[in-house]
Formats: sequence, C-alpha cells, structure tokens
Amino acid sequence: QRRSADEIVIPLVKAKEFLSAMRRPRRNLWDRSRPDVQQWIQQFMHMGYDEA
Repeated sequence: QRRSADEIVIPLVKAKEFLSAMRRPRRNLWDRSRPDVQQWIQQFMHMGYDEA
C-alpha cells in the first residue's frame, strides 16, 4: 500500500507545479483557439478540475 501512495505523490507534485505555473499572469497560454489548449482543458475537466 505504501508503494501505491508513493506512485501518487510524484504526479501530484508535478500537477501542483503545473497549476501554480499557470496561475502566473501569462494568460495567453489558455488561447482557446488552439486545439492543444482545448485538449488540455478537456483533460483537466476529466481530472476533476473546473475552469477556474
């Protein structure tokens, strides 16, 4: 059981780094006209994040 917890921790840290990086002023990362951005949004929605 401890091993599965370790496997979860690393992606969580990466996800938090990614999300905190996205909170920086550069909002042009979320340019909705780009298909890759639309895909990221879809993936985050599926992961349970809303579009805040």
